[in-house]
Formats: sequence, structure tokens, C-alpha cells
Amino acid sequence: MSKAVLDKGLLDFLQTLTVLCVEDEADIREIYSSIFKKIAKEVIFANDGQEGLKRYKNNKIDIIVTDQQMPKLNGVDMVAKIREIDQDIPIILITAFNNPKLLTKALNLNINSFVQKPIRHNEVIYALEKVTKILI
Repeated sequence: MSKAVLDKGLLDFLQTLTVLCVEDEADIREIYSSIFKKIAKEVIFANDGQEGLKRYKNNKIDIIVTDQQMPKLNGVDMVAKIREIDQDIPIILITAFNNPKLLTKALNLNINSFVQKPIRHNEVIYALEKVTKILI
């Protein structure tokens, strides 16, 4: 884990937050589960962007972690719909692609952090601590 996550104040704050994790691959959801369940109050999972949007609307979510490439509704399009409701919720976008048009669209939607696939535990933790500081 990165040094800032070990900071007691930040860790205590993280343990009051609910994270929405939107990911269509079961093995990657397991990775997120092992990371977030140790440090967040609650983790809510969705299998695609359409389900993620529904879970966002039906729960009090503090941070969103979403994959980009998913069936039914991709991550950036889901974020666009969420931004119509909430301009400020911290969002981490996970992507395997290095597409300049996608990155520009994501930046225009105020994505707060990016993580490149394949998933690395420390990079996810770093992104989570970065967006958590927005809420403090």
C-alpha cells in the first residue's frame, strides 16, 4: 500500500465511504473486492455501465471506480449520465486503451484519476487516495 493510505486520518475517512465499482470481468471484481473491502465502509458492485448507473441512482455513493470497456453502456458514457446528476463525485476510470479521444472526453467529464490495465494494486490504491482527498 502507498504511504498516504497508511495515514490514520485518511484511512479512518476512507472507512466512512461507499465505493461503487463497475466492472464486467469477475476476476477483476475480485481484485477490487480484496482492495476496497479492507479500507471502505461499503463496496457496491455493478457488472456493466447500465447497472452501474442504476446502482448510483439507488444508493448513496461517495466514489466511483469504473472500467471503460463494458457491455450495454461503457464507462465514459455512464460517467456522462452521472455528471448530468452530480458534477462533483470523484471518479476513477480504469482502461486498457490509450486512446487520445477517449482521454479527452474523460477529462472533459472531470474524471479525477485514471488507472491503466492490467490492474496493479498500488496504482488502484494511489488513485483511491487521490480522489479521497477531494472529499476531505
